[in-house]
This record gives sequence, structure tokens and C-alpha cells, in this order.
Amino acid sequence: MNQPKFSLEKFCPFEQSTKVDGNYTGMYDEKVIRVVEINREEYKSILNFKNDLEQLVKTNLYYEDDTIIALEHEKLENITYYTEWTKKQKVTAAKAIIHLQSKLVEKGFYLNDPHAFNISFKYHEPIYFDFGSIKKGKINPAWWFIKGFCGWTERDYWDDVLEINFLQKLFISLRMLFSPYPYKYLSKKVTKFEKGLIEKKLISIISSKSLFGKIGRKLVSSVPFIFKNLSNWSDYNQKSPKLNFDDARNKNLLKIIKTIKPSKVLDIGANRGAFCLLALENRAEEAIAIDLDNYSLDYLLNEVEKQNLNITVAKLNLMDYPEKPGCFESYLPAHTRLSCDFAICLAVVHHVCYFGNSSFDDFAERLNRFTNKILVVEFVPYNDIHLTGAKYKGKDRSWYTLDNFIESLKKYFPNEPEIYDSTPSPRLLLKFNK
Repeated sequence: MNQPKFSLEKFCPFEQSTKVDGNYTGMYDEKVIRVVEINREEYKSILNFKNDLEQLVKTNLYYEDDTIIALEHEKLENITYYTEWTKKQKVTAAKAIIHLQSKLVEKGFYLNDPHAFNISFKYHEPIYFDFGSIKKGKINPAWWFIKGFCGWTERDYWDDVLEINFLQKLFISLRMLFSPYPYKYLSKKVTKFEKGLIEKKLISIISSKSLFGKIGRKLVSSVPFIFKNLSNWSDYNQKSPKLNFDDARNKNLLKIIKTIKPSKVLDIGANRGAFCLLALENRAEEAIAIDLDNYSLDYLLNEVEKQNLNITVAKLNLMDYPEKPGCFESYLPAHTRLSCDFAICLAVVHHVCYFGNSSFDDFAERLNRFTNKILVVEFVPYNDIHLTGAKYKGKDRSWYTLDNFIESLKKYFPNEPEIYDSTPSPRLLLKFNK
């Protein structure tokens, strides 16, 4: 067999790889490699029907000898985790796990560890990457649901998708126990949780410009723990920048993009992703859209799926996200996984610092985390039409000035920024470079 050389001494396992399944994953010669020491023939046999497993990470045999096999996995970029998905993504990922399990069962295998941190997205497509948790054998579907997919007496990751309690889990497991098509039943059950009737009605109400719409928006913002999938931006209809290049912001941002020619663009506060689309239309290879609004990102996801676009979506609050995600707080933080050489952040600073309670220093520190080289950020001064001057609801905002904003950002971006007009005036675009 003609195969490349492989040396365990040069193999660098990932810190998060536990070796619990008798195999472990890491980097070798810039490739993602899984080293398998136990049940080698079983894992090799999975490769015979890998093309039937659409949701499984692309995998090929890289090397084998008498003691190990080395499998090469597709290298996934822009990894997002369960805590960074929209409701649509959670349902899509859960259904992908169930579908993958049903296909493996047909081949005499099953997923031993189908939890939500073992699956991510390649743009709009869910990809299950824990190849090592596939086991040969049979498992009762009801027991698989209770043991692996759902926590039995405690909450597990998928419980937030199913939104079920202990008694409902028991009912579902009993239905699966006696159903001729248990995985189809479970998939249909999960599908129902993507968007409920009440949520659809609320979106319709808050999108209205009527008095009812205004009351609805106030209700949603006042009790976020109830309407957790809605935000102040759920009804915001972002205009596409490609429609009007007499607009100073769009014209100047397009000029910057065409000059820099970034291969990847990160849009912080992306809403429905209009500027991600603009970047792709101007030869960027991919984009990452970060926002905290569930429905705006789901709208973008639908476009990504329909047009097969290279856009990664992450539901993330820039100022408040898990710094150590994962079961044992061992996974890389979002700013390590999603940072880019070129980042934009438009019409965000006033929400965070003027209406919110964050300082320019805190905001600048967060922008620095996600920006490797170039940052284009829009400054919205307190004499903007949507702001109320040097005081906001009795709070002093005299510190909220362009000079102070630039001073905070220059702690991380020491060069003088390039300043461009934005829209509406007197907003400005600031281009910082590390």
C-alpha cells in the first residue's frame, strides 16, 4: 500500500481530545488526524459506507500499521458551538444527529456520544465530527434517546431544543420503544420546536408600525427571560447596501473592501447579513456574521441555504459570552475560533456604550479580541438623530465623544485611524490597523 509517512512523535493531540474511546485527534503536517489504537478494523469498516453518512465529517484512511490506523478528517474552520446557535440551527443540528443515528443503525453501528458539542456547522450544513464515538453493535432507540441524546434525570444539551421535562422525556422514550419508526418519530418531534405559533404571531405584531407593534416591542424587551428568542432587532428590516451607493456609509465601506480585498470578513452586529453579502459580492471568499438576535440570523441562514453561500452564523453577545465553553470549560473561546484579519462593526457602539452601560475601554477590548489586523467601526455621536445628547435618561454621557472613542481603540490599534463619512451624518467610519 502506497501511503505517506506517519510519526507519533510529530503528532500533536488536541488538548480537548480525551482518548476515552481508544483514539485521539490532533494535528499532523497541517492535517486533522485521528489516531485509532483500539477496534481499528471496526473504524476502517465505517469508511466503506461513509458516503451514505452525509452529516459525518469527511474522513479518509491516511496511514496504518500493525498497531494503529490514522484517519484524516476534513479540517473545519469557524467552529461554532451549541451556545452560539440560533433556534433554527439547534433544530437542524438535532435532526442531523437523529438522521445520522438512523443511518448508522442500518449498518449495525450507533452513536455512543451524540451530545451537542460533537456537532458544528460548515456554513449552513451541520457536521458531526466525533468519528470516534461511533460504535459497532445494537442499541434500543428508546435507551439511546435517554442515555445519549437526552439527559435522563438531569438537563442535557438537547433539552433546550426539545424544551421538555422529565415526564415528557419518559413519554417520548415510551413512544420510541413501541414505534416502528422511532427515529422518524423523534425527528418530527424535534421539528415542531423550530418556531411555535405564539412566536410567529409575536414576530408579526412587533413588525407592525402600529400602537400594538410598539406595545409588543416594549413587552418583548422588558421580559427577555420569557421571550429569549426575540430582541429589539427582531423586527428590524435591514436594507441591502447594494441598493444605494450614493449612501456615504455603503460607498466608503465598499471602497475599503475593494482596496483591502479581504479573503474573510467578520461582521459584528450583522443583523440580516447585508454587509456579509456585500463582501462576498466583492470577492471575499467567506464571511462570519455575529449578532445576538435569533430571527435576524435565521433570516440570513435561509439566504445562506438557498444561495449556498459561504457565511458562518453565530448568535453571540459581544459583551457577554462564555469565555470557556464546553462540558468541562475546555473548548476554545469564540474570539479565538471566529476572529478575522478584517472585521467590521457598524451601528453598534451606541447600543453598547450610550444606551448600554459599557465603557469605550470595555468595548474596544472586545473588538480587539475578534480583530487580527484591520477594524472598520462606525461611530454614532450623541448628537445623532437617534440619540438624546450629552444626557440619556438622566445619565451623564458627556464622555461619549469621538476623541475618547479613538483613544480607547488606540490602546489596541496604535496607528491613527482613517476617517470616512457615514450615513446619516454626523456618523463616521473609522478604519483602524494594528
